[in-house]
This record gives sequence, C-alpha cells and structure tokens, in this order.
Amino acid sequence: MAPDLENARGKQAAATLQKRNSYNLDSLIAAANDPHLQMFDVLIPALAEAAYNTPNVSKDTRSVAKMLELWDKNRGINSIPTAVAVTWGEELIAIARPRLTHQQLSTMTMEEWLLTTTTAAEKVQALDSALADLSARFGNWQTPWGVVNRYQRLTGDIVGRFDDTRPSIPVGMTPSVWGSLAAYGSRQYEGTQKRYGYRGNSFVAVVSFGEKLKARAIVSGGQSGDPRSPHFTDQAKDFCANQFRDVYFYRTEVEAAAEKRYNPGEK
Repeated sequence: MAPDLENARGKQAAATLQKRNSYNLDSLIAAANDPHLQMFDVLIPALAEAAYNTPNVSKDTRSVAKMLELWDKNRGINSIPTAVAVTWGEELIAIARPRLTHQQLSTMTMEEWLLTTTTAAEKVQALDSALADLSARFGNWQTPWGVVNRYQRLTGDIVGRFDDTRPSIPVGMTPSVWGSLAAYGSRQYEGTQKRYGYRGNSFVAVVSFGEKLKARAIVSGGQSGDPRSPHFTDQAKDFCANQFRDVYFYRTEVEAAAEKRYNPGEK
C-alpha cells in the first residue's frame, strides 16, 4: 500500500459529500465541482501570520496576504486570489520539496510538511516571488485565474503543443493538490506565459441507476483526435464550464441523436 496520508482533495470530498443525504444528477454534478480549495484553509493563515510578524515585509506584501486571508478560498476564472494562491503554493513547494524525507512522506500530510519545513520568512519570500512572476508574465499580479489558466487543443498529438497567440478557453479548475475535486493540472510551456492543462479529469460521468438508466458525461475536448473533425473540440467549452451532456443508452435516444448511420459493408 502507498504510504501517503489523506490529501486535501480527499478531505474536501468528505466535507462536500456530508452536506447531503441523497443526490440526483444535478446535485452530484454540483458536488463534483465544488469550488473550495481546502489546502488554502490551512496554508493561508500561516502566510498571513508570517507576513504580519516578519520584520521588513513591505506594506504591499502585507496587503496581499490580507487579501488572501479574507478570500473565501473558492476557485474561479474571475478570482485574483486563486491565481496568487496557486502561484504562491507552487513557489512554497519548490522551497520545501528538497527537504522532504521518507519519514515525513509517510507520517505527515502535505500541508504539514509545507508548514513545518519552511520558515516564516520563506513563506513571505514565496509570496514575493509569486507576485513578481505574475507581474512579469501578465504585466500585473492582479490577474484573474482564468487569464492565467487555459485550455487549448491544437493537434491530436499525445503530447500537446501550446501557443499563447492561438485561441484558448479560461479554466477555473486547479490542480487537485489544492483540494479541487474537479482536477485540472496545468503549467507553462516553452514560449508561453499562460498555463495550459496537461493532466487531470479527462472524462467525468454521473449515473443514476433507476428503472431507466440516466447519465451525463463530459470529456476534455472531443471524441475525435482529428483536428479537422467537428468533434475535435466540441465539448471543450462545456468541459471548462463544468457542464455535462446527456449520455444515450437506449436505441430510441441514439437514433434521435444520430448524425450518420452505418451498415456493415458500406464505405
């Protein structure tokens, strides 16, 4: 068995699912896309305390720490705190990761080792680095998460290629490490300032097993791997907006939605 302890995503799932005793398709989709980032409930108070109590911290840095402290910790495409918090968290991980021991890996949660293996000054340093990074890439650290975090599918290649000058879609989801149930791992690529998704939930479905089977689902992009196909990215906007399509199980449903019919032997 893996030695990993419960992570922020698991804790967020438990907290979300305890809010209801029963679910239908709509409420289950809503639960699966709960925007709360549980990890920052733990990390941000430590950052705020460090910013207030560490000597020689600038007034602007303390102001940003206060903004994060007052933030509801919910992700979203229009959220400036999400962009700052995720960028800060990744800077903090970069500081703490080289110090992670095998014993810590098996006995401490990620938030525990991030808090205990970095000093107050380093937590503030990571925030300053995050603000400088966002300012360098976007001209201003006050940049909404949806401007930073994008979806783009240009080719059918397994390893995607990304281009800031080509169309892309804003994404409110974050990597699961921060507690996001709808997981969307993204990063910068060579030649890009924006982040583009490369891992996470590529297919999601909810199913109701009643007298008649009902289900909704979504994929990241589309069913086709051919950029010339109308189904190459026809689900992308709905995927990014956490909107699901109906799944057709029964013959009448399939025939009603069919775009093309095929008989064996036809070319």
